[in-house]
Amino acid sequence: MIGPREPASDASNRRFAGYRSMLEPRGVQFDQSLVGGVGASTSPEGHAAALRLVDSGADFDGVVCSNDSVALGVMAGLDSRGISVPGDVRVIGIDGVSLGAFTVPSLSTVEPDRDLMVSSALSLLLRQMSTALSVDMPVEQVTVPFTVVPRGSSA
Repeated sequence: MIGPREPASDASNRRFAGYRSMLEPRGVQFDQSLVGGVGASTSPEGHAAALRLVDSGADFDGVVCSNDSVALGVMAGLDSRGISVPGDVRVIGIDGVSLGAFTVPSLSTVEPDRDLMVSSALSLLLRQMSTALSVDMPVEQVTVPFTVVPRGSSA
């Protein structure tokens, strides 16, 4: 998994927890040496993290990225080291950015239900705006369904 070095947000923490929770049921033991950190969730950071992972000599055949921007950088970093995606290493991101469909290979992604995400955010915002300033609104976590969109990067 390549994601933020430090807990950057609840979303990144939950994505990492999701990644970890899916390993054991598939017979894969968690290995901290296979976790690459990024300082920011950007393509240049993903590129640098991929180079560090390859240069470490770690044996891996797939990379789960904390978002699609990081994944695009990871794919470029792997390519710069002569590693084929998806031939040698499969890559998947999270967010479903439209650019991912047009990369070569196209980026596999975990795409959230955007309509529900937007309507939930607007509902929370309207509720907060209609509440008196003196009222301390509790933080509310919203989790939306998602779809895995398999594309070329995960063959």
